Amino acid sequence: MKTFLFKRIHLNKYVYFLVISLSITANLFSQEASISTEFSQEGILYKNFNNFSKVLVHFESNEPCIVIDYFGKDIFKVKYKDWTGYVDSQYLVFTDAITDLFYAYQERERIKTIEAEKKRKEHIQEVVSENEEANRQLALKELAKKEEALKIQKKRQDSIAKLYAETTKKAEGKTSLKNQEVDVKEPKVKRIDKTSNTCDFSINEFDPIDRVEIVRINPETLSKNLTVELFKRGKIKNVFFNLFEDLGCTSYLPGNRSFVKVTLENNQTITFYHSWDMDCGEFSLKGNISNSQIRSLKNSPIKSIFLKGTKLSRNIVDIDYKTFFIDKLNCID
Repeated sequence: MKTFLFKRIHLNKYVYFLVISLSITANLFSQEASISTEFSQEGILYKNFNNFSKVLVHFESNEPCIVIDYFGKDIFKVKYKDWTGYVDSQYLVFTDAITDLFYAYQERERIKTIEAEKKRKEHIQEVVSENEEANRQLALKELAKKEEALKIQKKRQDSIAKLYAETTKKAEGKTSLKNQEVDVKEPKVKRIDKTSNTCDFSINEFDPIDRVEIVRINPETLSKNLTVELFKRGKIKNVFFNLFEDLGCTSYLPGNRSFVKVTLENNQTITFYHSWDMDCGEFSLKGNISNSQIRSLKNSPIKSIFLKGTKLSRNIVDIDYKTFFIDKLNCID
């Protein structure tokens, strides 16, 4: 009898502490943060999370602000002076607390996904119980749709892989031609004049499925082993920096995020952060490019380019094609 009472008391204590722990965790997830940091570069604070057309205020580099929450897709909610709005992660100086906020969001999303999957399976089981044959037909239709979607996705991936192989081959061919030009002492300016103010498209089409325009410019050689491409899908614009050297991985994680800094001859610096999947091997950074950055890049030639991977970095000051952005940004603008 004493043994039974002891086990029951022990079990009640365990349940009590479990409930308290879950309550504390829920409160932590629901409360807004208040993390002090500063802006890494000048930019714009927007009013809405999903609509970046409504501007609240412009901010300058190194100005203080308070991070309130993270909403995914590299978007943070911040308080700046008397305004509260939304800004991309590339404009913030990251701290350990901001990194913790990022991973807390990831954990919340993971839990939501697990719960959603659990509810989906429960719903399917209920449908099976009510009408097994009807559910079987529905499952077959869903499977057929998924298979068709996978076929379309694979076709796209194959096209992209083929395109990437072709553009890389072209870039290598251009690098080889450049070396031949050096051997015969042909001026570099002649190569730049031949391609300036022209749009050499590798992709220029309309996607009927997503109903967006897709534009991609063939890679241009800016320096030895370094090519740059411009890409546009709908309203989203990107710049790709490809360095044929190993700097570790190209990472999007906040704690060790890869970036490229382009310094112009007017001494203005434009920073691009990696925003695609992690890529290891030869350095390949794919970053977003904003309208304000486009305006700045059109104002002055390139002075130098600094590239940072997870292990190594490289600073390039010998730029062969200094007016690349001035010549080519109109192709995606």
